[in-house]
Amino acid sequence: MVRSGRALASFLGLRGQWDIQADSLIEDGAQHLVLDNGLELPCPVRILQGEGDADVPWQHALKTYHALTGDDVTFELIKHGDHRLSSEHNLALLAETAEALCAYADTRLLA
Repeated sequence: MVRSGRALASFLGLRGQWDIQADSLIEDGAQHLVLDNGLELPCPVRILQGEGDADVPWQHALKTYHALTGDDVTFELIKHGDHRLSSEHNLALLAETAEALCAYADTRLLA
């Protein structure tokens, strides 16, 4: 794991101003490590993760799920789903999930 912004910038082949920005990014990220300490969320959370995601391993999404300690947190692993969940079926699932969350918010905020 890269521990400093300068190491990250070097690894990515970035020079100059990127060193400072990468340092800030790493330092800021170190202050928000929810996987280590957990995170209580008072709102519903839906994690839809593609099993075939080459960019974010499903195991990482599952660790995130376990770190969230709210009462309404769900994790759904989508067989053959890619990073964008771009199949017609997956897009329908994303829309359905977003609509359900919006309806929940409407009932809570407008009540």
